[in-house]
Amino acid sequence: MCYGWACPFGFEPDEEDFKSPNIDQNGYEEYEEGEFIIVDDEKLFATETMDAITLWQPWATLTVTGEKRIETRSWNTNFRGRVAMHAAKSDHSGILLHIPMGELEYFQKAGVCGMPEPPRGVIVGTIEIIDCRPIEQLYGSRYDTPKERAFGDWSKGRFGWILDAPMLFKTPIPASGKQGFWKWRPQQ
Repeated sequence: MCYGWACPFGFEPDEEDFKSPNIDQNGYEEYEEGEFIIVDDEKLFATETMDAITLWQPWATLTVTGEKRIETRSWNTNFRGRVAMHAAKSDHSGILLHIPMGELEYFQKAGVCGMPEPPRGVIVGTIEIIDCRPIEQLYGSRYDTPKERAFGDWSKGRFGWILDAPMLFKTPIPASGKQGFWKWRPQQ
């Protein structure tokens, strides 16, 4: 079993939040490894600002549903902690046409191929960055799976951001993205 933070970012759990038998007195919810938590974003945020990063769809959704555990980038990061995952406004779904059929199968199994219209220009959820390694250090590790390779660029010289504790928002929150890490403040 794993634990996922059920009410982060300044939200204090109250008596109603503990009616679920899976939430303990510290606000943690038990869930099976590989599952993700769907959160009610209206209760989730107070007025805090948090770091965010923008990804194209369907990769933004893959991270917050826990399907994609490694985000591959050309740059290293020392950032550790929870990050808002923003789905870019532009449509890059044409890239999927160039993915080999054997790899496309993983996108289909994850339920992101043929989505009516994936949300764009919105925060789709949050993930936690727990580590970052040169991608070569991940070769042969438990993260080096055909599915992860299908979802990222595992070329030498790149970096693998190790992701954990995915949370998918029931209702995506509109936001304008930027390149790199950027500060996001939910609108009240």
